Amino acid sequence: MSPRGHRRGPLRRDPRGARGSGRLRALLAVVLALVAAVALGGPARASAGGEDAVRLSTDGSAWAADLTTSLFGADALVVPGATVVRDLWVRNDGPGAARVLVDLAPDVDPARARTGLGAWLDVALDGTTPDGATWRGPVLDPGESTRVEVRVAMSADAPSSTRRSVAGVLESVHLVAVADGAAPPGGGRGSLPRTGADAWTVLAVAALAAGAGVLLARAGSAGRAPRDRVPDARPESDPSA
Repeated sequence: MSPRGHRRGPLRRDPRGARGSGRLRALLAVVLALVAAVALGGPARASAGGEDAVRLSTDGSAWAADLTTSLFGADALVVPGATVVRDLWVRNDGPGAARVLVDLAPDVDPARARTGLGAWLDVALDGTTPDGATWRGPVLDPGESTRVEVRVAMSADAPSSTRRSVAGVLESVHLVAVADGAAPPGGGRGSLPRTGADAWTVLAVAALAAGAGVLLARAGSAGRAPRDRVPDARPESDPSA
């Protein structure tokens, strides 16, 4: 069975701040977004035999080849020093056993020297912090599903300079065929095909209202699923106050 990929996107920060009479306050926000992967304007497809092998879900009951809603909703408010946790469900609809592989974006790859906002983010999957670019999940039999806990923590020491930065978090989800539940040969990042557009992102933005998080408008383009962006904010005192 050939791999099937779903990919992810960037981290951003909006330069706008909140102004009011008297005290000015700006909010640091972290936005987590999930976008379904597409390839050249259409959904990514594996070769014959592996087509439609991957099914994804945010609740374990409604399944689709591509996620149409974000893992992170308006209640996913995160401040520096806090953590957001969500569940991603993966099901194997292929004809044989396959291992779940999740790739981290280079920005948060623990095997690299990280800079920018990615240096202030820690990503854990099912309670484990990957020691490299790819997290190796369980082997799923045909029709079997698994819940993957996605945990993103922002350092309490994250500087205000991260407001305008961009960083990726998760890059792709794959099912890779295995024989009798064995690990696939060459399971590293380089052996995996890349299909679709980057789709998983964490964004830092400046909120528009003091003391409150901001839910940014949905954004969509041809050949790409809409992005839900959920900010989480840290109030900062205006030095002039």
